[in-house]
Amino acid sequence: MKTRINTHFFSRKHPFLPYFSQTQVLMEDGLQIVFSHRSFQEYFVALYLNDAPPEIQEGLIDRYWPNIRSDRVIYNLHEMNPELIERLLFIPVLTKLFEDLNIRKKVGITHFSRYLKLFFSEIKLNEGQLSLVLIPQNIHLYSLLRFFSSVTTNFKIPEKKVIRKESQNFIEKYSHGRTNIRYEIAPLTYRSEIVQDMSNLSGLHSISFIQKSYDSLLLLKKRHKQVKGSLDDVLGR
Repeated sequence: MKTRINTHFFSRKHPFLPYFSQTQVLMEDGLQIVFSHRSFQEYFVALYLNDAPPEIQEGLIDRYWPNIRSDRVIYNLHEMNPELIERLLFIPVLTKLFEDLNIRKKVGITHFSRYLKLFFSEIKLNEGQLSLVLIPQNIHLYSLLRFFSSVTTNFKIPEKKVIRKESQNFIEKYSHGRTNIRYEIAPLTYRSEIVQDMSNLSGLHSISFIQKSYDSLLLLKKRHKQVKGSLDDVLGR
């Protein structure tokens, strides 16, 4: 994949151009200088975000993070500067998410029901597979939650044989011997047996996953508050 960049950033006289050309990061395409692969572009975007003035970093991160499912800019930036992503992305966005789910301390079945309705439109049971259909407009938020959980929680996805067994039991109960069964999530409530059974699974679509993520966010906010308090003490504020 070739991705064009502004020629004023990498002109033919740019001192780094010979190096980039030798390493095949950049290549000439007619009168344009292009990245040889999109991953290089994403890395340099993340590098620019990391070095950007603080007063514009938040706006730039807000602009790029909704693409989290289609590129690695935010992942790269987190590797470069995890504190920045924690402060400007994880904490504000996920705080609002858990507030919208009305979670205050302990995650229960009502919160799980809201979680399902926010992110998924259907439960699919087909050919021995249990899956959920994501709502397109919320895919980026779900992806952010998954990313946050992967780098901050100790939630462990069960072994495949455990998930397979749970799925088989779930499918046997709700497929009624048929294939390609779909349950629309919108009409379901926290009282629905299928919602209650799903909440007790041990994978990513469970109360335990949401609880781990919520607890990790509280710890992260506490740590950032302590750091801010320590800096204020040093500055005598």
